[in-house]
Formats: sequence, structure tokens, C-alpha cells
Amino acid sequence: LQMQLNFRGLTDDLYSMSSTKTEDFDAFDETLCMEGMRQRQFMTGIANYHIYKAEIHFFYDDFRKCCSEKRFDNKTNLIIHTENEYNLSNLI
Repeated sequence: LQMQLNFRGLTDDLYSMSSTKTEDFDAFDETLCMEGMRQRQFMTGIANYHIYKAEIHFFYDDFRKCCSEKRFDNKTNLIIHTENEYNLSNLI
């Protein structure tokens, strides 16, 4: 849902999934969400977060951030390689 809200321009900034409360949606803080997933060691959620962030950067033509940055979570030692990273590296 947060990625869709981002694509509709309803998040706090261009690359953010955080949003303030509106009439239709509750507030969401991606930093708090990630901290909770780290504490619970919810690896699938952490992986999805990094994939969604890569997709957001791709959507806004930020191929360098989407493709070249390894998404590394120091607290869980998880490295995410997205499909976009491999398929779009020639666009950088």
C-alpha cells in the first residue's frame, strides 16, 4: 500500500514510503516499521522493504540508486539483489 501511495504522490517525499494521516489512510513511519521488523527478525518484511524502495527509485528514473546500490542491512546482515539491479545496470 505504501509504495502505491508513493506513486500517487501521497507520501512525505519523492522516495519515501512514510506518510501522514489523512481522511483515507493512517499515518505510516517507514523507519519505525523497519525497526520493528529488525527486532522481530522478520526477514521477509525486510527483504520486501528493500525491493519496494528499489522499485520506487526505478519508478522515478533514479536508476543509479535503484541498480548500483547494494541494499545492505547491517543489523541483519541481509543483502538484497533486486531483479531491476541485474536487468537495468546498462541504463546507468
